[in-house]
Amino acid sequence: MGEYENSQRIVAQAAFMTLCDPALQDLTAMRLWAEGFDSLKDKPVGAGALNYSLAMMSLVACESLGFLVSGGMKNRPRPATKDRRRRRDRWPDVGTYITQVITTYFPPGSSFRHIDKLLADFLRHGLVHGFGSRTYDTNFVIRVMVAPRDAFDATMPVSRIGPFLDINAVALADDTIQAFTAVQQKLVHSDVLCSKVAATKMIRIRPGKKLDRQLDAFRLRCERDRAAKKRVR
Repeated sequence: MGEYENSQRIVAQAAFMTLCDPALQDLTAMRLWAEGFDSLKDKPVGAGALNYSLAMMSLVACESLGFLVSGGMKNRPRPATKDRRRRRDRWPDVGTYITQVITTYFPPGSSFRHIDKLLADFLRHGLVHGFGSRTYDTNFVIRVMVAPRDAFDATMPVSRIGPFLDINAVALADDTIQAFTAVQQKLVHSDVLCSKVAATKMIRIRPGKKLDRQLDAFRLRCERDRAAKKRVR
């Protein structure tokens, strides 16, 4: 291995762990709560099994992992056109990031591989932007459940009411965790993957000047508040 390849591997592994540590820690904690929810003796009043939260966390983690393994391909600047004179950052197609992870890094026998676009473009959008509260004009209903890992991952049960697509949030979390493990193992020997992950460190996503102005205004407010407290003392 040359010096350049070695440096790329170091950068890639650092970028991966920056995501892996917090994502898997939160995902594992939520999974343990969800799977053990029914067996809790003293459930907090009003507490839920985290079925929506666990599924949403899994898909967001897949999106973030997809950004790394693709080299941030959807965040590349667009070339100038007649309608777009200035180069701007391309807003990411997060569905592409998610489907790439599911179809490439989920276990071979996972049912989620067969419904990757449903998960990426439909379920993720419904959870992130409405937390399951929005009504969609579809001929099916997705039900996000919490069940033991070996019960099922995704299935369409027979029902007289209508077609349901049942998603086991625990299984989705498990397959997401396995995807992270698969990427981590591949980083050890794949120079191509290391190069893509390392390339994401060069991408700078600009949030916009309005956020900068708001942050500056809030900083001044905090400074005035601290000055006022000192005068009171």
